[in-house]
Amino acid sequence: MLGPIMTLVVVSTTLSPTLPASYQIEARLDTSAHKIRAVERVVFLNPTGDSLEQVCFHLYPNAFRDTSSVFARKDAHSREHILFSGKSELIISNIIIDGVNLDPGAVTESGTLLYLAVPSPLAPRDTVVISLDFELTIPGRGLRLGYSERGNYILSHWHPILCGYQGGRLVDNEYYPLSEFFSNFSNYDVRLEIPPDFSVGATGKLALIEKDSSRSVWRAVADTVIDFAFACGPAFEVFESDTLGFNLRYMLSRENRKFLQAVDNATKYSLAYCSERLLKYPYSTFTLVDSEIGAQGMELPQMNVITFPGGGMISTAEPILWFIIAHEVAHEWFYGTIASNEAEEPWLDEGLSTYMAARIMELQPDSLKSILILGYPIPINTLDRLFAMMSKAEWPSNMKSWDYPDDFSYSAAVYFRASAMLQTLEQMVGRAAFDSALKDYANRYRFGHPRAEEFQNALEKSLGIDLNSFFEQFIAGTARVDYAIRNVEYKSIAKSNAASIAEYNITVTVGREYEGILPQKIEIGLKNRTVIDTLWDGIARTAIFEFNANSRPEYARIGYGGGPYALDENAANNSIYLKSFGSRLLIFEWDTVFALELLLALLL
Repeated sequence: MLGPIMTLVVVSTTLSPTLPASYQIEARLDTSAHKIRAVERVVFLNPTGDSLEQVCFHLYPNAFRDTSSVFARKDAHSREHILFSGKSELIISNIIIDGVNLDPGAVTESGTLLYLAVPSPLAPRDTVVISLDFELTIPGRGLRLGYSERGNYILSHWHPILCGYQGGRLVDNEYYPLSEFFSNFSNYDVRLEIPPDFSVGATGKLALIEKDSSRSVWRAVADTVIDFAFACGPAFEVFESDTLGFNLRYMLSRENRKFLQAVDNATKYSLAYCSERLLKYPYSTFTLVDSEIGAQGMELPQMNVITFPGGGMISTAEPILWFIIAHEVAHEWFYGTIASNEAEEPWLDEGLSTYMAARIMELQPDSLKSILILGYPIPINTLDRLFAMMSKAEWPSNMKSWDYPDDFSYSAAVYFRASAMLQTLEQMVGRAAFDSALKDYANRYRFGHPRAEEFQNALEKSLGIDLNSFFEQFIAGTARVDYAIRNVEYKSIAKSNAASIAEYNITVTVGREYEGILPQKIEIGLKNRTVIDTLWDGIARTAIFEFNANSRPEYARIGYGGGPYALDENAANNSIYLKSFGSRLLIFEWDTVFALELLLALLL
């Protein structure tokens, strides 16, 4: 036993109305056994309109308990990891509800879920106090939690956490290889006992409350967060900074401290950008952790864990680092503050975070916009679009995470096609209008757990347009987009009189090659450097437009007015140039975007 724990109450907080849960955890890290032993007490408030007969917890680490878990059965890499890198396991004991020991028959553990039957039905808005002990076995170099050879630990999704409710519905999905996380906003008061030479970073405000030669005890208090995570270890170098009135904490390895300035610049820029474009970052702390454990980037409440880019084919580390940080910081809004359901509607978080990262990257100097692949510079934002294009829209973006067959299909639909959809919508309505709509959405659903239909409704209300067809095609559907200038002809026309202006009749044939429908702008560039244009609804498979002009045409192009839509898969056919190919290169300065897309259009 770790000592007395204060009585918990559900309270109205400074950030959000009364929350459905408050946690108090006392945890001790045993570095010799790589275990955490802890006591957890949680007050749970029934947020639904119905009486509840049971309460459900996620036990995420049990996905790696053995190779029979749903997670392991669905993913060969995870099976290998469990066999060769060690298992993780979360063992629950001594469960007490409202002061009464729970009978074993009232406890049901199923995979990564724990169901506790309450002694009597829990009425709407009533509370119950649950106390339990748990022991966590920490794996070596786990996927989202673990320890490294240097003795550093990352602890995310590490404790029993209540399953969330969305729209009054319990979200109690199993933990699958591609699924991420959903829970309701809660308050945390956590005491962590760790070795005295360990540095620590965590969700919430940290304070050292006790230290001697054998241990240090830290207290972390977090207000209105969807989870609690921490990192600690002897091999971190800790640097502190501040921006926008809150504290920044960087925990870096010795070899990566050379990136400190880049980390600081990217973090501050991304936090400031999202605060301005969406809503002000609502918390007082943010921690970035350099880790060899987990994914290349991992979003956690008030914390990002990243793996620093290395060598190989990609030899430009700083732009990749900037993009990773921009993407993960954006999650602090869509995952951490708005908190849509990452498991069931992952595009609503990952797609929006990818889109915001692209917006951040386009504002950086040229030295940060491109990476070197085999020595050749490739714009980072071009790669996003190419990944979406390579998937050929095989899967819609609105599927549950566990319904995608593999990681590429998931990433292409959820990250890249969804991001291209958002870029396309921005191109349709204009950047200023789209920015205003996103800001309205963020403020309306701050701490709100919105669903996809609520995102669409928020955009429609702000933009004043019906987006049903757009979302049905490009989020719920797999419509592909390719519009082409098929032909341009022109001929001289006789002047009816000396005062007549028109001298050329220009005929442009355009086509819709795939099923996706988007409004188009058709532009004709004239030799006298003027441009004439017209709008097309993009519905017909083929359309012919005629123009009269006082100068002969040099090019025709189709798109939204500033180029092809992000969803348009073939930029090579969006224009026809009536001069030589060399003139085309000189005049329009086509870059690697065109070159790569032309190559892929020929290969795919």
